[in-house]
Amino acid sequence: MADPDWTDPCAVAAWLKPQLYKVAAGSGVVSVRHGDNQTSFSQANYDALTTLYLEAVSDCAKKNGSKIGRRRAFTAR
Repeated sequence: MADPDWTDPCAVAAWLKPQLYKVAAGSGVVSVRHGDNQTSFSQANYDALTTLYLEAVSDCAKKNGSKIGRRRAFTAR
C-alpha cells in the first residue's frame, strides 16, 4: 500500500486503519516512514500505533469542522 499524503490527516487515518488491524491480528510488523523518520509497530507497541491512529482521526475531524468529544458516564448515588 502506497504511503499517504502526510499533510492530510484524513488520508493518514484511512491508511493507518488497515495497518492497525494487521498489527492487532498479529500478522506482522508495520513500518511507518515520514520524511527521514521511520518507526516500526508490532503487537509489542500496538498502543503507540493506536494512539497515532486516534490522533489522525481527531485531526481529520478538526479539519472537517467536527468535534470528537470524550464520552462521559454519570452515575447516581
